Amino acid sequence: MSKEGFLLLHDEGRRSHIYYCVLGEGKLQFYTKRDRGVMVREVILSRSRLKVRGIPDVDGRGCPYSFSVRLQRSRIRDGRVLVYGTPVLLVMSAPTWGERKAWGNAIHAWQRNYWGEPQHKALGLAPDELEVFFETQYKALQMVLQTAVPESTKHEGGRPKKQRATAAAAAAVAVPKVLFGRAQAVKKVGNKMSKKLREKAVTFSLPPMGLSVSTSVPTV
Repeated sequence: MSKEGFLLLHDEGRRSHIYYCVLGEGKLQFYTKRDRGVMVREVILSRSRLKVRGIPDVDGRGCPYSFSVRLQRSRIRDGRVLVYGTPVLLVMSAPTWGERKAWGNAIHAWQRNYWGEPQHKALGLAPDELEVFFETQYKALQMVLQTAVPESTKHEGGRPKKQRATAAAAAAVAVPKVLFGRAQAVKKVGNKMSKKLREKAVTFSLPPMGLSVSTSVPTV
């Protein structure tokens, strides 16, 4: 299956933005909003060596559930994989630990799920329930963003990194408790969704930090 949902993208300019991300057909796209949003970035996954790993909160600007995706162009020569060009590094944060793991699975196995349906369609939610599902993601990230990376992205100073990270982690725990109460239907089908994904998806878990899993794609 492909994947859609809200993620925090931390760019090199020390700014963090919430985007609606769409993974499918060998591309990871970032939109300003879910419905009729403007695509602001597109990353091509094909013909690249890909590494996905979990990272500590401090490397995600104090945001919990952070992970990185590193891509570098590659080609096959004499049976060997050669990489070239400047690598691209994406640092992102998910609204929950489960979403971080789901995104890791989906990005790592993008070839297998090239034409797959988005994961959320397997939930079988009504349109209003689906709105709550994605609204919950957005609001969770919004609160974490405000707590973990406030005006510090614009100027130096403010609270110490450790204090911001602790506050962000607390926010990440508190937000689902409040918002997910409005989405009981989502909770009821969550186990069914996980079961379906386990049957179809590649087995892959993001480590807390330090380790990585890589795959090289010669052609598409």
